[in-house]
Amino acid sequence: MVRIPILNKEEIADEVVEEAVPEDEMTEQGADEWAQMQEELAQTKAALLQLAADFENYKRQTARRESEVKDRAVRSVVEDLLPVLDNFQRAVDASKSATDMSSLRIGIEFILQMFQNALQNHGVTPIEAQGKPFDPMQHEALDQVESDEHAPGTVVEEAQRGYTYKGQVLRASSVKVAR
Repeated sequence: MVRIPILNKEEIADEVVEEAVPEDEMTEQGADEWAQMQEELAQTKAALLQLAADFENYKRQTARRESEVKDRAVRSVVEDLLPVLDNFQRAVDASKSATDMSSLRIGIEFILQMFQNALQNHGVTPIEAQGKPFDPMQHEALDQVESDEHAPGTVVEEAQRGYTYKGQVLRASSVKVAR
């Protein structure tokens, strides 16, 4: 088994230099060339260290900017949902002393519409499932039921609404499908 010594960068550079120019054969011209090569090596090393530092700074800045963009996006959504939350709180408070359930229902429907509008303003839209052909990319079949009113493979009932975000399915609709 051959043992290969592990050398650091400086040891490797010294070893290469020793092999390239034996000290007893060094002339004055060779010494000048040697000094010039050493200077170029030092400049190259400094440039590489600067490049590495610049790259680390770039990575940190990119991560910080990415975090700031995410924070702004979340803040925007939360700001749009806070009025909905306020209205839900008002509805809960009103329900404690409400005698007219129809006006309470109208208020809750209004809040639901506000919530749906806020989601739509951020690219979230409901998946229309009822009466549509079953699409495994948008629907999750919970059950198959007999139906005289619907053609086979048609969504008969929606148990849970699905949503898309900018055309991509966030959550598939849970449905019952006609046989």
